[in-house]
Amino acid sequence: MGLDLNSITSTLLGSDALQGIVSSTGASKNDITKVLTSALPSLLSGAGKQASGKDTASSFASALEHHATNSTSSLSSFFKNVDITDGGKIVSHLLGGSKDSTAEKIAKESGIDPKTVAKILAVAAPLLMSLIGKKTNEAKKDDKTST
Repeated sequence: MGLDLNSITSTLLGSDALQGIVSSTGASKNDITKVLTSALPSLLSGAGKQASGKDTASSFASALEHHATNSTSSLSSFFKNVDITDGGKIVSHLLGGSKDSTAEKIAKESGIDPKTVAKILAVAAPLLMSLIGKKTNEAKKDDKTST
């Protein structure tokens, strides 16, 4: 996955995204930053596994395609319409069997209760999928124009 992880990370940890997650979860920006900073490597690793997995690649590509259509031009609007249930499913897909242990580890390291960690991840996951989907689409367009 040749994605610009720095731009994805900076968008997720940017003030607009943080404010949207604050509005959706009631957690502080500091707590959200701690959770996302701890969780992003695992979430991105999970995305890579989903993208390259024999049994998961096509459904993951479809999910990215779907989430890429979500407008992220106004993150406050994006988070007002965020589907936390869908976000929880995304986290489950990306982290698989390590979902609970990852959330517990982040909770221990950050001092934030596991339910809040899970909610932050569920709110942030749709944005992560949208950003990855948009970057994937850009990469596909670049590949087509350079060949």
